[in-house]
Amino acid sequence: MTPRWQPTSQQPQCHSLSLCFVEAGVENGFLASRRLQLANKAFLAFSLLLMYLAGTLALIFLRGWPTSGGFFKDTEEGRQLGEMRSRLVIAMISVALLGMLGAGLLRSKRIFNLRYAERYMTCLACIGAFMVVPHHPWYLAKLYGFTDPLEVVSDLTFGHDDRLLLYLDIGLTGCHMFLPVRWISLWPVEVAAVLAYVVPAIVLKSHHGWEGIAMNTAVMILLAICAAGGKRALETHERSSFAQVAAERTLRAEAEHKLAQAEPQVAANVAEADNLSLPTTTNTGEIFAMSSEDITLEDRLARIMQVGFAEHWLVKPESLQPLQDRIIGKGGFGIAMVALYHGAEVVLKVPHTRK
Repeated sequence: MTPRWQPTSQQPQCHSLSLCFVEAGVENGFLASRRLQLANKAFLAFSLLLMYLAGTLALIFLRGWPTSGGFFKDTEEGRQLGEMRSRLVIAMISVALLGMLGAGLLRSKRIFNLRYAERYMTCLACIGAFMVVPHHPWYLAKLYGFTDPLEVVSDLTFGHDDRLLLYLDIGLTGCHMFLPVRWISLWPVEVAAVLAYVVPAIVLKSHHGWEGIAMNTAVMILLAICAAGGKRALETHERSSFAQVAAERTLRAEAEHKLAQAEPQVAANVAEADNLSLPTTTNTGEIFAMSSEDITLEDRLARIMQVGFAEHWLVKPESLQPLQDRIIGKGGFGIAMVALYHGAEVVLKVPHTRK
């Protein structure tokens, strides 16, 4: 017995806020369609991060490991902070390697739950955002208890928040515009990017003052909102395209299902048509089935000619117009020439017995 199946050609519906499809199966299909893309782009992003950190570590070695490349003064406290910052770069390299490892496992399909993969990437992004803070010389000195970081920081320009904000903005924008992660899964990155600046700026007292902190915080919040809005608009378009493709495939499945249901009826009709066209049920079959005892040869030939003219497999002589000047060849039986049959050129074979 064929199982009953009732497909629908309507496009899948989405939640108005999260944009996730209402049906869990459709949402899983949407995630699965972006598995390879997420794996490749995540691997590329963490590879670029690894290259940058490796370059930073190389410059530290060239300019002086104890002072972390010249960010700190060549004093005992400065050398301690410099070594700590250098070790922090190594720790960030390990985070990049973990990201590459996760992307590799996702690409090899050893991670089957894509929601866990998204959370894994999001968690690494949040960890990276907070690790950027002690990477900043000014805040690293504050964390070590220096009231005036200029006692160990070699230059005041290293204490500006511009570099910290730039790092956070690059990470925030990269996660939203480069990684194919659902926008609803990226809200921890947005919160972490804002808090990674606001908390140390207030608690550790940025040298920009309260006015500068308020301005920079407003800028970070605005960047996070713009990144989330852009990601949401992009995902809306992607989900609309996916829903359209899903609806088209459903229509195709409907057509194939109806065709499969109609095949037995078509086969029955064909079989019935074959039965109706048996030789004994046609005029030609009846003629050739006649017994010589029932009818004479002359009557049989007359009947055959009558059926032949009716079924158009016997051509009347007046329908042919021979072209005697276009003889194709001659033989022992007759002559082959070109003739016109209702205006179309045909080959006509005339026996020698016929003038």
